Amino acid sequence: MRLSRPCLRRTLGSFMVVYRHLHLLGAAEAVEPVPFDCGVSKHHLEASSDEFSLLCMNMQLPVGARLSYKHDFPGMYNHVSQVVYFHNPQYERTKRAGLARVPEGDPMHVLPALRQLHPEIALHYEEDHVDLSRGTGGWVWMVLPGRVYLVDPRGRAHHSANVTSLMRVYLERASPSSEGAPPPGRRQ
Repeated sequence: MRLSRPCLRRTLGSFMVVYRHLHLLGAAEAVEPVPFDCGVSKHHLEASSDEFSLLCMNMQLPVGARLSYKHDFPGMYNHVSQVVYFHNPQYERTKRAGLARVPEGDPMHVLPALRQLHPEIALHYEEDHVDLSRGTGGWVWMVLPGRVYLVDPRGRAHHSANVTSLMRVYLERASPSSEGAPPPGRRQ
């Protein structure tokens, strides 16, 4: 029995993706999951419904699933939905939570609305090449299966179970006039 080149490529790719996840998890600064009023309104939730579906699919994939799919079906990848349904044929779209659940800060439900408010923060997924050792040059949302990180321009990652807490980090540190205090009237 011998390992074929496709098997080696798939295995090595999977190990690299898992290593990247573990490294990011170990290097990330934990942020207290305290709710923060980011100004999300009902119209932000409505306007972000397409991005919500895309984000849910990316967060619910197994680690390294898109890379495996691209290796198994070269040249046939067009959209993440192909990977989702390949790995889970019974996949059903996640139902959107209402405005009352925004303070909970569930990344799948709140991050798309926050992107409506702050489109200047780039969004990258698991397979996107982002070299954190060199810094990102700007603020970045890193969306990995089951986890969201906020990466600052110097490449430091921040993580919290409440994505509004991460937004607070951005608002405190991105503003040139900030001295570590949130903008007035923004606490909850």
